[in-house]
Amino acid sequence: MTCVPPFHRPDPPLAAAGIPPAAFPAVAAATLAAVAGNTLSTSFVSAVLTLAAYSAAMKSSLHTQSGGTATHPLTNSSANRAFSGSGSGRSFAPRVPKPFNLQRIAMVLAIILLAFALVGCASYQASRVPFPNATVTYSDTKWCVPRRLKRVLQEVAGQFGNVSVTSTKRWWLENWLKGGARKSWHRKCKATDFSVRANPDQVVRFLKSRPDVGGYKYYPAGFYHIDVGPRRTW
Repeated sequence: MTCVPPFHRPDPPLAAAGIPPAAFPAVAAATLAAVAGNTLSTSFVSAVLTLAAYSAAMKSSLHTQSGGTATHPLTNSSANRAFSGSGSGRSFAPRVPKPFNLQRIAMVLAIILLAFALVGCASYQASRVPFPNATVTYSDTKWCVPRRLKRVLQEVAGQFGNVSVTSTKRWWLENWLKGGARKSWHRKCKATDFSVRANPDQVVRFLKSRPDVGGYKYYPAGFYHIDVGPRRTW
């Protein structure tokens, strides 16, 4: 049996790039500090430069340039003959390590950056709401209220404070006793009356700017009406 020389393991990427082993901890610490920085741009640039240097070092350690053609130490004819068994009739193909996949790492970085951007946009939108913790409470039927009106009520709460919904679904007798119109949208549970402690002019202006609001009205008794009917006021 022919003796096979041991497989030559490539040098670590940082050593192949010319960085002494004593500086490895400093390089790792600088990279972690850049990634943990306050600015996203600094982290991204540092990560890209680190990956580029690592890729170049890996490629230089796995391949040697000979006449402009990349060859691996185990792909020459002498190495192949060394791997051929004497009298065994078997031949072993050399195992070449896979090159560093920079495209996959770049894709992962892009996904991470997209997640950071989405979180940043959500935080920015939340910071623009004067009352992010305001609530909407119902003292009448809630389940039949259209989703678009619930969304408007939540937006009103975010802009002006806690909202109290006092009327949603009305039966015909209740609607008659409250002086509602004969074809009131309350009878279909497509209207809500609510109150909020804010300037009425500002609230009405805000309701008018919402595309989900059809009819809107402020009553001197201190409550507001919105429904999903055609755009109107009275």
